[in-house]
Amino acid sequence: ISSRQTNVVPICLLLLVVVALVFLPSLGNDFVQWDDDITIYRNSHIQGLDGQRLYWMVTDVGYSMRYKPLSWLSLALIHAVWGVEPFGFHLISLLFHGLNTVLVFWVIRQLMQAGMQEEPSARQIGHVSLAAALGALIWAVHPLRVEPVARATDMTYCQSLFFVLISLLCYLRAVRLDKATGARMRWYGCAVIAFALAMLSY
Repeated sequence: ISSRQTNVVPICLLLLVVVALVFLPSLGNDFVQWDDDITIYRNSHIQGLDGQRLYWMVTDVGYSMRYKPLSWLSLALIHAVWGVEPFGFHLISLLFHGLNTVLVFWVIRQLMQAGMQEEPSARQIGHVSLAAALGALIWAVHPLRVEPVARATDMTYCQSLFFVLISLLCYLRAVRLDKATGARMRWYGCAVIAFALAMLSY
């Protein structure tokens, strides 16, 4: 972490704390009979990690409206640890949302810095970081975030967004590098891989 980035560590930690406090009640939620049944607690396909179930995860295109093998795998891993208990599924959703909030902060910050005509001063970077933090905070606690975080089935959205944001950050990093360098292609390759993981999640 460079000296210009060390000031963002407390901001990221503060965002995680706020997200945790706001969405902490969701950890006590039960399952609901609105997709949670067919997705989790009545879905025998995620209640194990044997070869037959793994094969189903990567080949099935009829059980759900969308092809999402990585999300099925995530749900199966959560089930392997917590069983058919809502807590584990809600906890992972909350963790994803916390990480996504930090990633949204970084995306906003990178986009604002990319729009500057000159090399920003330390003071300007501080202002950009605060503005990005405010944007990420508004996004994180907006009422539209409630359903994806508080409903166990919708962990899929949080997981997919996680990889989309990583893809975007890798792409923004790639376009800032000189075209002649191999580093640019590596970052671009990471962006493509992360986006593919997002597509495989949802």
